[in-house]
Amino acid sequence: MAPRTNLCGAIVFVRFHRHTVRHPAPECAAVEGYIRSTPGTSRPPVRWPAMRSFAFMVTLLATTLALGAGLAHSYELPAKMALSEEEYFTVQQIYRGWSNIAFTLLVEMTGLIALLIVYWKFPRIRAPLIAALAAFLASQALFWVFTFPANLATENWTVSPDNWRDLRRQWEYSHLGGAAFQLIALMALAWALLRKGETQDAPRHGKFAAQDC
Repeated sequence: MAPRTNLCGAIVFVRFHRHTVRHPAPECAAVEGYIRSTPGTSRPPVRWPAMRSFAFMVTLLATTLALGAGLAHSYELPAKMALSEEEYFTVQQIYRGWSNIAFTLLVEMTGLIALLIVYWKFPRIRAPLIAALAAFLASQALFWVFTFPANLATENWTVSPDNWRDLRRQWEYSHLGGAAFQLIALMALAWALLRKGETQDAPRHGKFAAQDC
């Protein structure tokens, strides 16, 4: 059978009976990032593999640190809910300076978005990354809708309003929910990293991405 060239003119397919042999055209083989593949498999582009791995590592680290803060609140919840008003407001002062965790959350969010952009064309990695980002956003929604208003109402737990018990319950359980979502984000990110090391699905527009040629 005569040789056949695909639309981008980069891959030449020569069929011999049941087997297909793929030969890179000279202009495609010279381009960095050309995907070498065995029949039936495809891998993400090999450009900047160290940077991609570093991005995964930094995002995992930031997510783990953010989860640690949430778990600290969760472990303290049963004992703190039993404290008297004076005791509770005294204990709350240990959280001064915890606003600095915002830098960790910023790194986590930036890393998740960057990884999602890089691996968007690879469904097996994209799906858990979307789940991780959704869980992160859910944890932030809980904070801004429930936790932050309680901080404002009590002036960062230095003023005791009449409904302080309701505010305490709102503050504590929103942190518990946030920790649960951060745990989901960490699990989803680890899942994406495991899938990254496996054989990946091809991009939707073909086994060989046009931009890699």
